[in-house]
Amino acid sequence: MVDDNVYVIDEGNLDIFQVKKKKRITSIKEILKKLKKIDLKTFVSKVAVKNGFDTRTVRKYLSELEDAGEIEIKEGTISI
Repeated sequence: MVDDNVYVIDEGNLDIFQVKKKKRITSIKEILKKLKKIDLKTFVSKVAVKNGFDTRTVRKYLSELEDAGEIEIKEGTISI
């Protein structure tokens, strides 16, 4: 199996928007690690309201995390 670090690009090679997105996704992942399991709609709403994110952005980040195998979204529930 390939080490996940092989996919990491040095932040010096990322533009400011990529760095900000990376930090937001990391923050969302950290919240989910603490929660372990939560209703999708509740999570999206709370993160959007408390952080000023558009709900579409939160859903996009969750989709990317799911595609990367970091989380699972099943029957309206997010689990990590």
